[in-house]
Amino acid sequence: MSRPFRYISYGGGVQSTVLVLWAITKRIECDAVIFADTGSEEPGTYATVAAIEKMCEDANLPFYTVSHSSKGPLWEFYSGEGLLPMVGIVWCTTNWKIAPIRRKVRELADCTGPKPWAHAYLGITTDEAHR
Repeated sequence: MSRPFRYISYGGGVQSTVLVLWAITKRIECDAVIFADTGSEEPGTYATVAAIEKMCEDANLPFYTVSHSSKGPLWEFYSGEGLLPMVGIVWCTTNWKIAPIRRKVRELADCTGPKPWAHAYLGITTDEAHR
């Protein structure tokens, strides 16, 4: 029986960066790192992502960047539609992060055997535990 595909859902923040560092140092077993680029992250986030991607490359840990390409960058979509992002509305998270990551996982994981096909590592703080 094959084991589930193990990946880190990477966001460029402290918690998910720690997970990647643990994977690089073999503290956790991981098959890949997947970053969902909304196209609207802060410059510092993109700098962190680039540094982590290089570290993954050096450690032979596959790093993938995915995006919701059909609607363009998140902020441009919201401003073009005359909308404002709102706390508690997960539509943008689902469309710009979760769905692109799931598409990539289905591409990378062996989905022919019994479930679960994949395990995700998510870095969240205790004040985000409701998520």
